[in-house]
Amino acid sequence: MNKVMKFHADWCGPCKNYGPIFEQVTKGLKDWKVEEYNIESPKGTEMSVTYGINSVPSTVIIVDGKEPRKLIGTLSAAELAKELV
Repeated sequence: MNKVMKFHADWCGPCKNYGPIFEQVTKGLKDWKVEEYNIESPKGTEMSVTYGINSVPSTVIIVDGKEPRKLIGTLSAAELAKELV
């Protein structure tokens, strides 16, 4: 199964802007597991370490179990949608 993960923090201004974009693009995805992690929560911290997240917002995309792709920063809806094709 394909997976897309968003990493964010409550204090992060760009994360607040990216949240609605991520939600809009991912809400209708079929055959994708969508996850969001706040890096300040215990689970978010654990997942941040697992995927080497050093900046927020970050998006991690895993397609067909292949090596994760990490995208750093706020993506436009078009950029994110293009990555999820």
